[in-house]
Amino acid sequence: MDNKSLLNTIRCLRRTDTLEYKLFKMPWKWWCTVSYSSELHRDTCRDTMTMMYNHIEEKYGDKTEIRMFYTTEPFSTRDEGHHNHFVLDVGKEKYHYPIKKDLEKFLVGNRIHIEKYDEYKPCIFYCTKEGLYHTDWDILGNNLKQDGIDYD
Repeated sequence: MDNKSLLNTIRCLRRTDTLEYKLFKMPWKWWCTVSYSSELHRDTCRDTMTMMYNHIEEKYGDKTEIRMFYTTEPFSTRDEGHHNHFVLDVGKEKYHYPIKKDLEKFLVGNRIHIEKYDEYKPCIFYCTKEGLYHTDWDILGNNLKQDGIDYD
């Protein structure tokens, strides 16, 4: 972790009354990055994340709890286009693998990196490194109120 990321993590950990901190304290199953094969506008990236969540929720939402937090940001290595980082939690373990496969299928043709969420890595704070103001992000879930999330 570079000094900027470490400094951001320390700052976020100090502010315990923020959505970032609340998300950090929640359980997550996967940490994911999607680099699209095309140079997509941020609105298209946001719409893709919403459609992907809706696809998973329609298929599994009546069987298990699902929660996803994502951000959309510009590429630092391309002149144009955006990509997404997201964390995903799925309540019942028997749906972890099928949902992971559905994510990969939904995003086929793009570069997708899915890894087990590691609470000792600052994934949430990395997603929120630009803050949650004037950036493209959302938290979606079929159990948000019960999780104590009400950011509207």
